Amino acid sequence: MPARLFKPRHRLAASRRLLLSPKQLKVMKTEQRIVGQALARVAKATPLARVVQRRAAGHKALAPGVAEPSPRRSKGIALVLALFLGTLGAHQFYLGYVGRGFVYLGVGALTLFFATLGILGIVFGGAYAGFFLVAILLSVLLEAWLLSDIVRIITGSLTPKDGEYSDRFF
Repeated sequence: MPARLFKPRHRLAASRRLLLSPKQLKVMKTEQRIVGQALARVAKATPLARVVQRRAAGHKALAPGVAEPSPRRSKGIALVLALFLGTLGAHQFYLGYVGRGFVYLGVGALTLFFATLGILGIVFGGAYAGFFLVAILLSVLLEAWLLSDIVRIITGSLTPKDGEYSDRFF
């Protein structure tokens, strides 16, 4: 086959432009610009484009089809959860620190277990009365940790795991 049939596309496009009048060439460029703008608008709406935009903005990229991250957390709600359900670690779960929340739950469960054994030892008499002292010690440690978390929430040094607090208190 002759070599001239295998011209690169850009050379073919250039040779076609030579056959167009200046007015036709201007119309073709305008159409290309309009189509390019429409494609850009469609590309911005796709999930993959949102990932690219988020990565360019410095955010963690989400896979296509994954929901956007939750909105910023409220400092007031974190404080109320710490005050009323703090020994269960509810404020830690709310702020995104799931591991710390489970540690709160575990220490609370151990405190309850040792307190139960201690009370049974006191009521029925036996060697289990010493467990009540262990329960008191665990309870004091848990409450001290909770108090430090409450102070850190108020001062703003205990921030949500995935960002910052919202501007509003509640």
